[in-house]
Amino acid sequence: MKLLIAVPYITKEHDPPCKPSVDALDKCGMEWDYHVRTGYGVDMQRNRIAAKAISGGYDWLLMVDGDIQLPQDALANLLEHDADVCMGWYVNRHAKEGSGRTCLYGVGSGWRFYEADNLREKRDAGTYTLQVKGGGLGCCLVRTCLFDVLKFPWFEWKDIRFNRETGKVESCGEDIGFFIKCEKSGVRVYADTRVECGHMR
Repeated sequence: MKLLIAVPYITKEHDPPCKPSVDALDKCGMEWDYHVRTGYGVDMQRNRIAAKAISGGYDWLLMVDGDIQLPQDALANLLEHDADVCMGWYVNRHAKEGSGRTCLYGVGSGWRFYEADNLREKRDAGTYTLQVKGGGLGCCLVRTCLFDVLKFPWFEWKDIRFNRETGKVESCGEDIGFFIKCEKSGVRVYADTRVECGHMR
């Protein structure tokens, strides 16, 4: 089995701060490579990363953001679900101070955030598998053949409307766009409550 661990990184050419946690990660006996993609928009970087996973014959792609610190057993726990898409989680950096809002959205109407305490309670109670609507791609394991199912571009940042009241353009990020594509294609997305990542701010 082959694994590509890849980081989209916009501002710097050197290895991002997450690299030590990637080095320490249990690779589960897989043949693996590490790749940092820089330049232009993050959606373009993610598309190039996915293309590299396909052309390189990798079975799995682990996407990690440069400001994420992985727990050592993250990959082992994500692989345990044998899902096409399985995510770790972390507290959202845009959450208000004192809030435990995370990167994960629950299944149901709308896009509802999970709170960190709720995910920890589930983990402590032995509930490790959650079906989710999606979330941030800071720690996300994807089976590479999924990209043959989803329509290209797999990742796309879109401005979706102009809010006249606030004067702001509202956008759909490349992460949410990816999970909307998954949902439309009938691909189920899961998260592991044990994979709590550090999120540097």
